[in-house]
Amino acid sequence: MGQGIVGARRLMDCFHIESAPGKGTVVILGKTIPTSAPIVTQEPLSQLADDLIRQSPRSPLEEIRQQNQELLRAINELRQRQEEMEALNRKLEATNRGIVALQVELDEKASHLNSANELRARFLSNMSLSSVLY
Repeated sequence: MGQGIVGARRLMDCFHIESAPGKGTVVILGKTIPTSAPIVTQEPLSQLADDLIRQSPRSPLEEIRQQNQELLRAINELRQRQEEMEALNRKLEATNRGIVALQVELDEKASHLNSANELRARFLSNMSLSSVLY
């Protein structure tokens, strides 16, 4: 069986195949209609059937052309998504570089603050010793 049957099985709520030698194959597909769907009346159903009857059967070449067009549309969509992803990745990399630069700057400022704190502690210690000695 081809991939079409596997895909149809995934899309349908009910799927059954019967095959018997000399009798052929019967495929039963069923899809549950949601309760929110509009009620189908005879008039639109007849119009749909008439439209389908008026359509001429497609040749294999027309079918291949249509599939090629669908494939090209899918490829173009994938390219657009890839370009969007690349643009987002570039923005993310720029943001990451900015964050790394800020982290380095914060580390430098923390180091300066620690040095200043040590100098202040020494100064206060020296001042305390000086007052005790005098």
